[in-house]
Amino acid sequence: MTALRPRWGHGLVIVAALIAVGSSGVARADLQITVNSPSDVVDANPGDGICETAPGNGVCTVRAAIMESNHTLSGTVSIQVPASPAEYALTIAASGPDNETTGDLNITRAVSIIGEGADNTVINGNGTIINDRAMSISAGISVVLVGITVRNGRTDQVLGGGSSSVGGGIYSVGTLTVTNSTISGNHAGGSGGAIANYGGTLTVTNSTISGNTARGYGGGIHSSGGTLTATNSTISGNTADADGGGINSGVNNGGGTLTVTNSTVSGNTSAGGNGGGIANSGGTLTVTNSTISGNTAASLNAGGIYSDGTVTVTNSTISGNNAAMSGGGIYSGGSFASTVVFNATIANNQADAHFHGSGQGGGVFNDRGTITFQNSLIAGNAETIPCGGIACLPGTYVAVTGECAGTLTSNGNNMLLNYDTSHCTINGAITLNNPQLGPLADNGGPTQTHALLSGSPAIDAGSAGGCRDGVGALLTTDQRGFARTVDGNSDGTAICDIGAYEFGAPAPATPTPTAAATGTPTGTSPPTITATARPTTIPTPTFAAPPPTDTPTLTSTNTPTVTQRPCVGDCGGTDMVGINDLVLGVNIVLGDQPPTACPAFEDAEGKVDIAQLIKGVRNALNGCGNSA
Repeated sequence: MTALRPRWGHGLVIVAALIAVGSSGVARADLQITVNSPSDVVDANPGDGICETAPGNGVCTVRAAIMESNHTLSGTVSIQVPASPAEYALTIAASGPDNETTGDLNITRAVSIIGEGADNTVINGNGTIINDRAMSISAGISVVLVGITVRNGRTDQVLGGGSSSVGGGIYSVGTLTVTNSTISGNHAGGSGGAIANYGGTLTVTNSTISGNTARGYGGGIHSSGGTLTATNSTISGNTADADGGGINSGVNNGGGTLTVTNSTVSGNTSAGGNGGGIANSGGTLTVTNSTISGNTAASLNAGGIYSDGTVTVTNSTISGNNAAMSGGGIYSGGSFASTVVFNATIANNQADAHFHGSGQGGGVFNDRGTITFQNSLIAGNAETIPCGGIACLPGTYVAVTGECAGTLTSNGNNMLLNYDTSHCTINGAITLNNPQLGPLADNGGPTQTHALLSGSPAIDAGSAGGCRDGVGALLTTDQRGFARTVDGNSDGTAICDIGAYEFGAPAPATPTPTAAATGTPTGTSPPTITATARPTTIPTPTFAAPPPTDTPTLTSTNTPTVTQRPCVGDCGGTDMVGINDLVLGVNIVLGDQPPTACPAFEDAEGKVDIAQLIKGVRNALNGCGNSA
């Protein structure tokens, strides 16, 4: 990467921060650091406010930037990590005490780390070389990651090895927010293949957690005693040797709070524990508008969701999960376990997936706890029975429809395809019928669903007073975000449908695009804007077009001619724009200086705004008269 040109670099960072204020409503950082080298070299003098690997060389690496941030005593800090054809690979092997100069990136103060998109900005933990994870976050601090991929971290210490073995990608005991990012291909010798959150707060939004592995709990994410919120995200293809192939919350009834909204948990595996998709141990799990599909508990129970705590599932789909033993879709176990289900579709899950005769309850299994469901579908799930035909080999089993096992409570308007009373007891009224579901597919919205086919008996078969959630509030949309309630069977009366999908509902209106910076979480961090020596990396927001030429344009015979200034930002009239000019322009927009402090920034109407600042930046980089 090309080092920043000293004349313009800091001015561009200030302008980038201003764009953050103008376009997304977030405050600019007091210190902005821009990485310009993919190498892994320490900072020359942490705390001097200058990120460089040797005095005066202007080379700023990711490690050096974080070291500089760690030693900044006050104010807010933002690190910009631009797109790079080369990954930002860590190469300094862990050695001696765990500190910021070797191994992983130790983050010990609050900071926002902003990339230019998960496909473009990649931090490679290079765990097989450095023998460490990619990042660790200290207690009591807040870290924001935006638009970044973190991959290939590795902690190979034996299970039970303390914090050194957990969190293959990221270990956090603080507050971590991950937005528009990807955490993939990491491995933990303990728990948390991608991220281990111990007693902290972890928020994952618009992100992907995929292809991670853990020898302990939580192939994707392990959250122990803390709070984890996943929104508009995908957790897929992760594997844990213990509970929670995708996500594990709590250990040995250690509790914690896990909330999954508008997200997909799919294709994860628990190789030797419970909960192929999600495991909730003694905590509180809330699943809303989400799909849990294609997950596997290869040895024990619960292909989709395992819980010995409290679970609430609303407007969600649990489909195609497999358990070696019981509870293909949901397993609720233990005397304190409580699961409530509202407008869910639980379909095509399999118990006893190995056909060993070892499990029941293809859809749901209740072991000593409680499972209550309302306006929900449990259909097309499977369990096994001994093969009884003359052609059967001894000890073989065949799949049959098996929706439930244990004792369940129906609060009304639930539909099952089959009800085997030999091992499932349902207290309350149910309907036995074929709901006529389509395959799991993209039917609109952020997650896949099973559509109700035309003529389905589940259409307009929900509660007459409206489908409601766990606190009694009306569900005004289905899982996809499409409107509830519509008159799906055209009988003149609109009643909500059973399950996660509302038949005949119109798609929500597409919102009008805005000029906000893409991939930036409002109120959390600056946008993905990087200061470099080339003007082509500075995004150009959509603003009113400037006059096409410098030729005066007469709008009427009584209106004086207004001419655009020849060099926007040239406050000193020297036919060039310098750092001081740009800083002055920033202060004018922020209201710290009047427009009269530099009339050269004014547009034809006498205003100074972001568009004018961008023109000034281009004039600074290219010279006056070459900013087109």
